[in-house]
Amino acid sequence: RKKIPKTPRLCNKGCQSYATISDSLRHDERAVWAHLEPILKEVKEQNPSVTTLHFMSDGPVTQYRNKRNFYLLSTLPFLWGFKEITWNYSEKAHGKGAPDGVGGAIKRCADDIVKMGTDIQTPKDLYCTLQENTSSTIRYFWISEDDVSRHDDAVPSQLPVVKGTMKLHQVASQTPGNISHRELSCFCSRGGSHCNCYGPVDVDFNQEGSEETASTSSNSTRFNQEGSEETASTSSNSTLQPTQNNTPDLVGKFVVVKYDDQLLVGQVLHLVENEIEVSCMRQTAGKNSFMWPETCDVIFYYMSDVQAVISEPEPSTNHSSKLCSPDWEKFKEMM
Repeated sequence: RKKIPKTPRLCNKGCQSYATISDSLRHDERAVWAHLEPILKEVKEQNPSVTTLHFMSDGPVTQYRNKRNFYLLSTLPFLWGFKEITWNYSEKAHGKGAPDGVGGAIKRCADDIVKMGTDIQTPKDLYCTLQENTSSTIRYFWISEDDVSRHDDAVPSQLPVVKGTMKLHQVASQTPGNISHRELSCFCSRGGSHCNCYGPVDVDFNQEGSEETASTSSNSTRFNQEGSEETASTSSNSTLQPTQNNTPDLVGKFVVVKYDDQLLVGQVLHLVENEIEVSCMRQTAGKNSFMWPETCDVIFYYMSDVQAVISEPEPSTNHSSKLCSPDWEKFKEMM
């Protein structure tokens, strides 16, 4: 018999950039899904055969890497016709990606419009002005405050703890209200089933006594109706505990953090559980000279990355600042 070779095919319908604009200042996970909803509905409407979603993002705990977002990704997409969802988290990095490029394109477009004499006073003005700019290939959606508030009712008041939240890099769902998560992403399985690579852990949000079980371990964690956890057996995975009660208030203070064996000076913007958001300065050639970059360098760090709390840098020139003598000596000792 003649053997017919099988040739793999890659189907690519195209690439589309989206941007959502809102007068809401919220950035939590419910606001994220309010911004995602019109985009995903349009994707499904234009591509009815698409049933799988893969999200790629960084991992700030206030927006993406928390149990409320895990619950939303395991429920809302199913209402819109999707059957399989994965959310994949990149490692923290000082860099820019495609979304930053879209944002930059919008800013340049807005600058050009203003230069031509058009006033942009509000987010709604920006949205309407960009909609009229027919030269842009970016699709725009307006997200109202009501759109964001409507998603508050989508999350139950009590959800089970998801162990290892800070370590996981992939969350997947094939059944509404159920997720599996693991420390490394894997896409080796096709045809509507997830593989068992890297020991995925299952969590069921549907049951009041939710169980979290690892497919490669007999250890399990049970949750009572109040959402507190009862460990059935000793597990090697440590449970993430909020640190607000035993961590000094660092918001607004300056710290030294370590990133890839490099010391950075920055100001703390937010403190969320075991992470802090820091806006970092740039050091000039190893000298006691630090300045704010033109593009804000903001990233989340673990509390363990904080090396020291220091005084606010003192102005030295019009554009740069320096650490006081004790802080500079401390900084050099840590190098």
